[in-house]
Amino acid sequence: MKFTGISLVTGAAGFMGSHVVETLVREGVKVRATARPRKDTSFFKSRGVEFVAADLTKPDTLPPLFEGGVDRVFHLGAICNFSTPYETLYPTNVKGVDHITTLAMKKGVKCFVHVTSTSVYGYYKGKPFSEDDERDPQDNYGKSKRDGEDIVFAKMK
Repeated sequence: MKFTGISLVTGAAGFMGSHVVETLVREGVKVRATARPRKDTSFFKSRGVEFVAADLTKPDTLPPLFEGGVDRVFHLGAICNFSTPYETLYPTNVKGVDHITTLAMKKGVKCFVHVTSTSVYGYYKGKPFSEDDERDPQDNYGKSKRDGEDIVFAKMK
């Protein structure tokens, strides 16, 4: 599959998202970055990356992300905090996944990479996790990431 359009990175201001942005730029890929609105976008400007502010919890802010031919989405946007109540995580980590995947499908995105967490498997039991392991999250963050995965899995069918 050949990708010639824009690669959208959600959560681009976070630790992992910023590294995805840097890697794509290094590979010569045209990148559009998004994260919650912020004043300092110098990280993106200095790399020639277009920054479009959006909020995964507000679907009306998302359509501009897909303008101009986005063909790949790297979805890293999430709240990552193990002590946050599920009700606080849900709008971003679950409904946000629904919003961004729905729009990506509507816009004909060729590739959607959903970044999740090993927290969906629960606590470490002495051996590395496998995607085939039973998901048994033990905290609200892991539960929210599992529920976000379920949305992606359902849309893959």
